[in-house]
Amino acid sequence: MAAGFGAFIAAGLVALLGLPGRLSDPPPVAGISQAPALDRPFSSTGFWNSPIRAQATPGALSRALAKQEHLTGAWINTTNYSAPVFVVPAKQDTVRVQIDHPPSPNRDALQREMATVPIPAGARPGGGTDARMVVWQPSTDTMWELWRMRRRGGWHAGWGAKISGVSRLRGVNPFPFGATASGLPLAGGLITMDDIRSGSIEHVLALGIPAPRAGVFVAPANRTDGRFTGPNSIPEGTRFRLDPTLDVKSLGLSRVATMIARAAQRYGMVVRDGSEVVTFYAQDPTPTGSNPWLTWFGGKSAARALAGFPWDRLQVVPPTAG
Repeated sequence: MAAGFGAFIAAGLVALLGLPGRLSDPPPVAGISQAPALDRPFSSTGFWNSPIRAQATPGALSRALAKQEHLTGAWINTTNYSAPVFVVPAKQDTVRVQIDHPPSPNRDALQREMATVPIPAGARPGGGTDARMVVWQPSTDTMWELWRMRRRGGWHAGWGAKISGVSRLRGVNPFPFGATASGLPLAGGLITMDDIRSGSIEHVLALGIPAPRAGVFVAPANRTDGRFTGPNSIPEGTRFRLDPTLDVKSLGLSRVATMIARAAQRYGMVVRDGSEVVTFYAQDPTPTGSNPWLTWFGGKSAARALAGFPWDRLQVVPPTAG
């Protein structure tokens, strides 16, 4: 599951491995009005929204993440390989989403859930081959997340999940449903536009890494697409925190990186997916009709906006079921 590129060393990795380069931001979609605020999803007492209270310590996994970042650089996905969140009213017209997956009991169950999805006219998935989309209906406390969305007569998707009772859930999709490799929902850990406007990120951050461990995951993840072995591989579901004794203000980080660092100190960041570089996920702005991320990055690339982030001061939080 891919990510954008920013650092020079990441560009070298792209050339070496033949990976796709960073794509330019698309223009906003005409006819879609400013979306309502996206509240912190899932239970207020679940792991996504709870400060870290367990003892966290440096160790092999924190050093492994620092090494992965040193090799690839870091990025913040916005319009590519992230997810737009379409917030819809109670009376939004619904459409059927065809699940293009070999027949099975799980496919049939998911297809029934996708018979009536309130996707607004003019909606489109995020950029990149993952083509993800989130539909959030606050009035019914229901969220749909979809992977490899496309229009072919009607809407089609490769896989996804319907999440009912969002505000009461801890925020992990039951196996094998969902649109991420780990079972952690797309909306969980997403850096939202409201986070940036408020000046504070009050939740766990979702993280993509280049080398998730093969065949191993830890709670809150319940699956993995990892295919790497060796000392620098990391199980999906691993939660890191930034050393809480670190004086973030003294680092001279950008505004966005400062917010990310403070959230990483208080709430931590959890490995959600495999990615070509170490990656944070930010809300795709398509539904709002504008794209403020470049301005929020201070006119810099996402890689430069993260310059100076103290990857060498990470700690590992014990696995949690949330």
